Amino acid sequence: MLAEFVHRTRCPAEVAAALGDVSSSSVLAAAPHAALTALGVRLPEDPTAVLDYLRLEQYQDQLGGRATAPGSGSIVRRAYYLARPLLPVSLRKHMQRFALRGWRDIPFPRWPVETAVEDLEDAVWDELLRITGAEKLPFIWYWPEGRRMAAVLTHDVETAAGRDFCGGLMGMEAEFDLVSAFEVVPEERYDVPDAFLQPLRDGGCEIALHGLNHDGHLFDNETEFRTRAKKINRYLHEWGARGFRSPVMYRKQEWLHHLEIAYDMSVPNGALLDPQRGGCCTVRPYFLGDVLELPLTTIQDYTLLA
Repeated sequence: MLAEFVHRTRCPAEVAAALGDVSSSSVLAAAPHAALTALGVRLPEDPTAVLDYLRLEQYQDQLGGRATAPGSGSIVRRAYYLARPLLPVSLRKHMQRFALRGWRDIPFPRWPVETAVEDLEDAVWDELLRITGAEKLPFIWYWPEGRRMAAVLTHDVETAAGRDFCGGLMGMEAEFDLVSAFEVVPEERYDVPDAFLQPLRDGGCEIALHGLNHDGHLFDNETEFRTRAKKINRYLHEWGARGFRSPVMYRKQEWLHHLEIAYDMSVPNGALLDPQRGGCCTVRPYFLGDVLELPLTTIQDYTLLA
């Protein structure tokens, strides 16, 4: 019942077994049930299944039109991306506000941060303490060396102007002993010479792939995704890159196994201000097979300021 919980925390299996096979306990009642039940979403009864249900955004399947996903409205979206370079920023902001209208009325995921997964895990601990009568239980803490959190600084390099600014940005960060990850678009947007990549490597920064050409169609269908994934994998190997972030945060988590990556950064914690809504409902990393998912816990600045 709690295999995933035991795996993540190294909580002794015999301790977790104290919960038995109870499926309708305070564990399930304490987490995201209220908000999702109000939306007509039915969650699994197994806490382990609920964790996957939330992190993999499966609750979106029951929200119907509230979610805008890759492939939906493709004609409008295709037309927008074709015309986007010709549209003034002021007009794009108005269009974005219109597309995002009503986001404040969405009860789940919470904004700006959704912690439903953490809430469920905390409820499991509380229930274990109650059932066993113990004051404390042994487990492996979520972050190394007893840290309370981890933060990753990233930059999506979407234009030639952004590429040319990376060196200066890296220098500014170095003054504060910071290094970051730069997500680079390998095709069409701008040239990517080794003279650009090598200084990033020498500065201790991480290089990741930001899609293939940033045209907004990477996740339109799986056949096209697999075709592009082969090209993306080639760039990953050529550049010595291990990470990926999808442009516009479009995603289908179940397809990411086609990419030969160690980690992905394409899944928001709670995506109320993104073209594709949803979110993994956790601030902690989790695995998609062999791929480590690093949730995006900040709002994209362009959308927030629009």
